Amino acid sequence: MSMMEFHHKFVIRPPLRLLIVSLPGKIKSGAAMFPSQLPKPRHPAASAIPSLRWAIIGPGWIAERFVKSLKELSRQRVVAVSSRTQQKADDFAARWGIPQAYAQVDEMLARPDIDAVYVATPHNHHFPDGLRVLQ
Repeated sequence: MSMMEFHHKFVIRPPLRLLIVSLPGKIKSGAAMFPSQLPKPRHPAASAIPSLRWAIIGPGWIAERFVKSLKELSRQRVVAVSSRTQQKADDFAARWGIPQAYAQVDEMLARPDIDAVYVATPHNHHFPDGLRVLQ
């Protein structure tokens, strides 16, 4: 089988991913290569997922995107944020309507009402911050 006998099959899966797979055979045309409809989503709608109370460690640009998505696309609530400085935590909390801001991660993590924590610190802090969350 020569390389000319291979073709690519395009598969689109939510959320809008394009997967190109090389398959043996001759080049096909038309509907076989381009589906007329997308497959059904494998996950429930975001509004159907139970609401959790989130805390955020590290109020940087990626946390901004995370909070924006949570507020626009789901019923999730962010109840606390922590930063290395109280001022950064306060600014982020004010901008996104988060009720509590902390300069100390451990103080925030001591709260009994937090269901989930989003670690948005620099990569070299993920491991130690993740351990704090799990303890």
